[in-house]
Amino acid sequence: TGAIVCVTDVTESARLRDELHVRATFDDITRCHNRASTMTALETLLSDADATNRPAVIFVDLVRFKEVNDKFGHAAGDELLSVVARRLLRAVRTEDIVGRIGGDEFLVIRPGITDAERAMSTASRLAETFRHQVRLKAGRLSCRASIGVAWSSDPALDAEGLVAMADAAMYQAKRSGADDPILYQSHRKPPIHGD
Repeated sequence: TGAIVCVTDVTESARLRDELHVRATFDDITRCHNRASTMTALETLLSDADATNRPAVIFVDLVRFKEVNDKFGHAAGDELLSVVARRLLRAVRTEDIVGRIGGDEFLVIRPGITDAERAMSTASRLAETFRHQVRLKAGRLSCRASIGVAWSSDPALDAEGLVAMADAAMYQAKRSGADDPILYQSHRKPPIHGD
């Protein structure tokens, strides 16, 4: 009689699987959610929400980010993105999602919001974080952002539509030069995205 014992060390396999999950979900530079995982989370929240308890989105676009890259180099730009991400994460609730959805664009998702005013309250708190200088290895600099906010009770609205509304409000804030967030209003004509 005999026995065969087979022992498999799955530690390395589990570690690689976890690493792949992190890479597929989070942005390398900011440690925020990446675009794909942000949009997936928003779609899930919208499909699970009822008419009075829906997610709000806050679109944050850094002002003159390209100038930072041009003047101080891409390492300074990456450092600035990391600082901005940390500030955004500190300014929101633990259940909120902060995603980097483009080069210098962030999207904050607030689940379970009952009205647009609550979303604007968070956006104002986020705007406050941009009123303080940022200290980088290359030196101190001012960091500004254009912020657009969108919330809707429409159950037919999907993630792309809600983000497009916040994006339109952000472009309005950018054109006005305002440091305060702007709420998307459906009666306003959406801005042209050529600027």
